[in-house]
Amino acid sequence: MTTRKAKPTVKTVASKTASGSKAKAPPAKVQTKANPVKAPAQKAAPAKPAAPAKPVKPDAKPLPAKAVVAKKSEPAKAAPTQRAAKTHPVSPLAPKTTPRLPPIKGVRIATSAAGVRYAGRTDVTLAVFAPGTHVAGVLTRSKCPSAPVDWCRQNLNFGRARALVVNSGNANAFTGAAGAAAARKTALSAAEIVGCKPEEVFLASTGVIGEVLPADKIVQALPGMNKNLNSDAFADAAKAIMTTDTYAKAATAVAEIDGVKVTINGIAKGSGMIAPDLATML
Repeated sequence: MTTRKAKPTVKTVASKTASGSKAKAPPAKVQTKANPVKAPAQKAAPAKPAAPAKPVKPDAKPLPAKAVVAKKSEPAKAAPTQRAAKTHPVSPLAPKTTPRLPPIKGVRIATSAAGVRYAGRTDVTLAVFAPGTHVAGVLTRSKCPSAPVDWCRQNLNFGRARALVVNSGNANAFTGAAGAAAARKTALSAAEIVGCKPEEVFLASTGVIGEVLPADKIVQALPGMNKNLNSDAFADAAKAIMTTDTYAKAATAVAEIDGVKVTINGIAKGSGMIAPDLATML
């Protein structure tokens, strides 16, 4: 049964091919067309990846050009310590008027644009106090104090102050031994210029964290500030210590203590920086 069925199948195919070759050429043509269709289909598969590969090369060529443009634009950007000063809208909490801070005998102040971080704005303040000036301080209880905080904490016990150096733009925090060395360099330079002991110099820094304070810029600015000290410069100092503040913060009051008229001036900076326990507020 099986062999009989197989034979007619073979004969049928043979008869179809035979009949197709004699009478009906289309079946033969159909087979010949089917064969070439398969062959080009196999050739077209490798051709497709090759076709997109050509346009990729021209597209890849402009990439170096873009990189060159980026390199050319890099020098145009200001260095991290010479950024353009940003301006922000004044806070709605700002007072309508700022009190004028009167001069206080024994206190002289000068400011300078040293370029600690921003160009074109004052960022260093030098205050020089008369001999015999007493000092007191309230310091943050943060477990990660900055180098200036450490410097002030170890010198407060001496109880005397002859100079205060404040800079904005760089907090000199999270800077380790390098930051401590920068703070010490600033204090030693101020002590030499003012003519006092290093432990009579106090420091305060505010601004970006994680970057070592560029002490050289401050040291270079100190001699000029020492020559331009003025007893009526509290307003300048209030502006020079600003960072993200949108307005200068100042206050003054007059009180009588033991029959003596006393004038108290205060300046501060800080925008949401009061926790924990003063945090980075000056």
